[in-house]
Amino acid sequence: MSISGIINTHFIVAYLIAHHGTDEQKAAFLPRMARGEIRAAFSMSEPGLGSDVAAIRTAATPAGDDYLISGQKMWLTNGASATLVALLARTPEGAPKPHQNLTAFLIEKDSGFGETRPGLIVPGKLRKMGYKGVDTTELILDNCRVPAARVLGERPGQGFYQMMDGVEVGRVNVAARACGVAQRAFELAIGYAQQREAFGKPIARHQAIEFKLAEMGTKVVAAHQTAMPRCCSSARARPRSRR
Repeated sequence: MSISGIINTHFIVAYLIAHHGTDEQKAAFLPRMARGEIRAAFSMSEPGLGSDVAAIRTAATPAGDDYLISGQKMWLTNGASATLVALLARTPEGAPKPHQNLTAFLIEKDSGFGETRPGLIVPGKLRKMGYKGVDTTELILDNCRVPAARVLGERPGQGFYQMMDGVEVGRVNVAARACGVAQRAFELAIGYAQQREAFGKPIARHQAIEFKLAEMGTKVVAAHQTAMPRCCSSARARPRSRR
């Protein structure tokens, strides 16, 4: 599951550049991302900020041909190992709605912890209950200078729409991960129930356990069918009768 998460985050950023980046940005990043020379991270979340992306506080202030970015980000997948971060920050666009004042930046940095770029610090790994194969970090920015040419697509104020597009692509991977974990858990449950004995027979032959396994199997199949792309499910669907 962790390996899939590492790849998914990298893919989301590649998708953002491929679909929203300038020709120069595509040429600068995509070939090296495909070769594995660049690993990418995706940064929207902030401390105390959940799904309300429009409430982002990290601010990017224009400074000549650059932006100065200051703020704190949380829950960066690949945060330490990444050398490229797609980061969402607030810019002074003057638009009437908060989400129209957000801009996506492509920020290059060194891998590792500490100051990985002037004004950009990766403090350390965040402790988690699970999902430990992924390095998850916070990010602290203090007047981190980023060229205006590294605004995604060179389109300030479009960051919310661009990042949400990337998130939509990544959700398919998240659903697939959940289905895979559920499938393996179901297989292990069946194996255990067939080996563990109670009252002279495997517990898999007791009706109460059979009901539990049947319910698990039904939910696993339903989850796979829900996550499956519509085109695949349509192709596998049984032809309808012409009567």
